[in-house]
Amino acid sequence: MNKFLRYLQGFGFLLGFSASLHAQTIIYVKSGGTGDGSSWSSPLGNIQAAITTAAAGDQVWVAKGSYYSNYANDFVFNLKDGVKIYGGFSGTETTINARNWKSNATILLGTYNSNKEYATVNAINLTSATVLDGFTIQPPAQGAIGRGMYNNNSSTIISNCTFNNNVTQTTNPTPDGLYNGGAMYNVNSNPVIDSCTFSGNSAQGTNYGGGAIYNNNSSPTITACTFSGNKAYSGGGAIYNNTSSNAIISNCMFTGNIASALNTGGYGGAVCNINSSPSIINCLIIRDTSSAFSGGGAIYNYAGAPTITNCTISGNASTGSETGGGAICYAGGSQGSINNCIIWTNTAIHADPQFNQEIVLQGGSTLNVTNSLIRDGLYSSMNQSPQFIDSANGNYKLNPASPAIDAGDNSVLSTTDTLDLADNDRVIDGTVDMGAYEATVINKIVNNGDSSYNGMSGSLNITGTSYGNGEANTYKWKVKTILGSAADSLEINPADFASYQSVMQPLGITLDSIEFSMTDLSKLPTFMSIVSPGSQDYWNSFVGDIYLSRIVNPADNATDSSISNTIVLHIASALPVAVNGFSGKLQNGTAALQWQTGVESNINHFEIEKSTDGKTFSSIGSVQPKGSGNSYSFNASQPEPVAYYQLKRVDNDGFSSVYPKIVVLSQTVNEDVAAYPNPAIDHINIKVANAAALTIYDAVGRIIKTQALKAGVNTIDIHSLPTGIYFIQTGTKKLKIIKE
Repeated sequence: MNKFLRYLQGFGFLLGFSASLHAQTIIYVKSGGTGDGSSWSSPLGNIQAAITTAAAGDQVWVAKGSYYSNYANDFVFNLKDGVKIYGGFSGTETTINARNWKSNATILLGTYNSNKEYATVNAINLTSATVLDGFTIQPPAQGAIGRGMYNNNSSTIISNCTFNNNVTQTTNPTPDGLYNGGAMYNVNSNPVIDSCTFSGNSAQGTNYGGGAIYNNNSSPTITACTFSGNKAYSGGGAIYNNTSSNAIISNCMFTGNIASALNTGGYGGAVCNINSSPSIINCLIIRDTSSAFSGGGAIYNYAGAPTITNCTISGNASTGSETGGGAICYAGGSQGSINNCIIWTNTAIHADPQFNQEIVLQGGSTLNVTNSLIRDGLYSSMNQSPQFIDSANGNYKLNPASPAIDAGDNSVLSTTDTLDLADNDRVIDGTVDMGAYEATVINKIVNNGDSSYNGMSGSLNITGTSYGNGEANTYKWKVKTILGSAADSLEINPADFASYQSVMQPLGITLDSIEFSMTDLSKLPTFMSIVSPGSQDYWNSFVGDIYLSRIVNPADNATDSSISNTIVLHIASALPVAVNGFSGKLQNGTAALQWQTGVESNINHFEIEKSTDGKTFSSIGSVQPKGSGNSYSFNASQPEPVAYYQLKRVDNDGFSSVYPKIVVLSQTVNEDVAAYPNPAIDHINIKVANAAALTIYDAVGRIIKTQALKAGVNTIDIHSLPTGIYFIQTGTKKLKIIKE
């Protein structure tokens, strides 16, 4: 049962019994039954006979099968006030909830003769105590003529029903004398139509419409229904609201409906409103068409004041030459309201370009648009791609990077509007999304640090939300740069840099699936040289925009990835000075450090910082600048077995940056550690006297590998290392090795 019916039940509007004290009776019906209807073992065989026998408050339970009626009047099945008729039983159930109406098709077949077409189900002067639930309603044969249902002055509840291929046409007028509403015609009626499917129905009158439903002075509540492939030969491929028909249409899907199947002028591929003010809420309206001389690919409005809220309207087309409007056309002084909607990539082919827009206003019509995303930014709306997950294959849910997420206005939601089209909470994360679907799996990132930098200084603190899909996800950070017209990007998988934590942590860098942060952005060139060796000179002189986003691969499936929103970091100026190299050596307890500069600009001084654990650095001295293209040196006492040195550059504005290479100096190693063969190709043997921990560094001091060693000879696999110079260290003992 849909949320709307649950809401009505909660307020006592669904009357389960008549005003009398009649005890509820269940009458059982099976195809071919010959009993008295008192049980499944003694069922009636005729539905109409069961309805006639029932009193208000009774229920008729109908088992699966196809049913005709021998009723001789103009309608096949006459409903009775207060009687609830349920289909979809296998024929053994003892409760309604035990039935499966989808599997147990219970079909009501219409009747047709050469003189007059009939409606399959007739409801006249009935209250909301009358229920039709769990039936398929269709003509007796392919191509036969006959309306599905006729409601006159009734508030019948119609739920879990399917209306297939019902047709009205001009040659054999229906009892009301009109040709509207292929599946259902409502006159002076307010039925509740819940969780129903309307497929392949058509209204073939040349001046009328409503391929599925026609409302005349009627305001039905239509909830959680699907309309597909319905046709009207004049207007309203799915629904036609005429003359004060203020229907509430919520949580419905419209796809492939057509107005003007005869190419004689059709209005509103999905919905046509004439002098009516319906509310259309949480609906998906896609790939519907109005054609010939008219317009409104999805919706056409003439007069009235329709309201459209939280709908997604996309891929519809107006192929007519009269009014245009790929998505919606307002005419005749309409006063429209659009809230929290996505209206995107609808098309029209009007000769005048102004009528080829998503929305067209004519005849003094006015429109108020709030918190909506409309292509071309019409009516001061957001003009950004909604980023549907896969619209080409019918998935119009929002990608987590969509700008429509959290961009709606909660104040336009009604108290009963609690679920989106997919029956998820209508508001997640505090603010309603635009469109019919609420994004349920959030993948947003937020920069809690600075966003604009004068040089690489200040802090970076990008944090993201968990991707709550219940799967084991792989997270990657995407870094994209744009210099002029050139763009470059790379993906950083935190799992690939777990071994670098001992290097990144002392630099104030955190890299994991949730957080990408630097307490000092001047460490970015150092970090990027770890991620992409050889890139430090590029980053030292970088000026421009850095685009950061996060990619989620659910269950490590790269083809099902989801990208977050994007944060742009603007680097306004380059680092204060370009350092071409930083190196050092240890002699007799003194660390001799050297570096060279390229162009020096705005430089105040250099600082040399030292650490004994590779994590916490402190200043041990400063050097004044000499000018561009100079060489520098600095000597410091080093009694420690091993020490780490880094070079900081400070400009006149107080901004600073750290050179990406850390110099590691250690005392002479003891002979009780041996490494062979050296040079090595795919492995190296490390011989130690006692159990120890091994660390392998590359030539610029980055940790490549860590491993525990046992006393004796240990074979270390190095086949995946690039050719070059490496250093191995156990405790204070260090050796240089060459990988060939």
